[in-house]
Amino acid sequence: MSDNFENFEINDRRRSLLPWWIKFFCWLFMFASGLLIVRVILTLFNINSIFEFYGLNANDGLLNAIIVFIVFALHGLTGYSLWFEKKQAVFLGQIDAIIGILLCVFSMILSYINGGFVFRAELLLLILFLFKLNKIKSRWSNVTD
Repeated sequence: MSDNFENFEINDRRRSLLPWWIKFFCWLFMFASGLLIVRVILTLFNINSIFEFYGLNANDGLLNAIIVFIVFALHGLTGYSLWFEKKQAVFLGQIDAIIGILLCVFSMILSYINGGFVFRAELLLLILFLFKLNKIKSRWSNVTD
């Protein structure tokens, strides 16, 4: 009897490359993108609710509303792609993280210009997310479908 582990099956699922906190955010953002649909319906009936992300409030003008809606939709698509192990998921996540980082920095600069300063803590998570995606990118693309 030999101790040969060459035939031992390794978990080749892309999802296994994701840490628990990214898996949590995948579910959170898929759920939040479902709420996006509810928010659109409420808006059609002129019912306003608080809808804010990265310091941008959807009630502060049409441009902010469009940006917040796009960000929520992008997060939902990214979460779905990562959870269901789509080949383009890491690239989509990188784009999502970069957009989020830019919006956070923009929001912090805007708050400073308006006479205060608000540090966006989600900026740290976005940077960690981007680094983790960069780290797993090659392994993600090498897993066969």
